[in-house]
Amino acid sequence: MSVDDALYQMELVGHDFFLFYDKDTERPSVVYRRHAYDYGLIRLA
Repeated sequence: MSVDDALYQMELVGHDFFLFYDKDTERPSVVYRRHAYDYGLIRLA
């Protein structure tokens, strides 16, 4: 799943974070909502 797809899914379910498998890095990653409608990305090792 791409980062954009993960952000869309996070907004769709209404959560503040979303764990997904990043197709670019082939690793688990987390997108999360910051203050003022900004987003962050954590790539897990």
